Amino acid sequence: MNIFITHTSNYNNNITNDYTLFHKAIFSLLSEKQINTATFIATGLNTSQSNLAAKVQTLIYSETYHQRNSLNMPLVSEIEYILQLPPGWKPRVYFTMIDNIQSSKANAISFPEHLRYSALAAATIPNITNDQLIQNINQGIIFIAQTSDYLLFIKQMRQLGANFSNSILIINNTLPLNQHLHLKLLFKNVIVKSILETLILLMLPDRENLLK
Repeated sequence: MNIFITHTSNYNNNITNDYTLFHKAIFSLLSEKQINTATFIATGLNTSQSNLAAKVQTLIYSETYHQRNSLNMPLVSEIEYILQLPPGWKPRVYFTMIDNIQSSKANAISFPEHLRYSALAAATIPNITNDQLIQNINQGIIFIAQTSDYLLFIKQMRQLGANFSNSILIINNTLPLNQHLHLKLLFKNVIVKSILETLILLMLPDRENLLK
């Protein structure tokens, strides 16, 4: 199972934040190998800083729970340590950001002092290429739309030749659904769920059948 997730992250390690909690749950599913890969798609007014925030959160989780050179390989790696990993290692978390012409208007994210090194290290993690995104989409993904800019991402990927007909779209139930019927023509299935309902669905052993 390969998952795409839209987000507008500022770095927030507060467990009461729904989106932060959701992302940590995704990391846990990756650790337990219930998910093959996850791709975080930065959206909003400051896509580059949202992108970096997701990388920092992922890198800290990976370094905490996935020790380097262990049987439990890192989910991601900063560029400095890639050569220390076994040949053939591949990340299991990827990052990209939508092309948002409004993104330059937002202020840069400010990390606490104790996270400055993590932010510098995370900044060396490259984004996934468009070719890789298209390949994954064509094979079929679960696309979790947490932000309204998911429509822009779909538009941009289709313009590049991506085909979502093998994919399942899960829309956050707080988002406008005016495009719902149109999206049903593009996706294998379209589901509307809350954040908690989506997480529960992903954790169920028979989720493949429930998502059909």
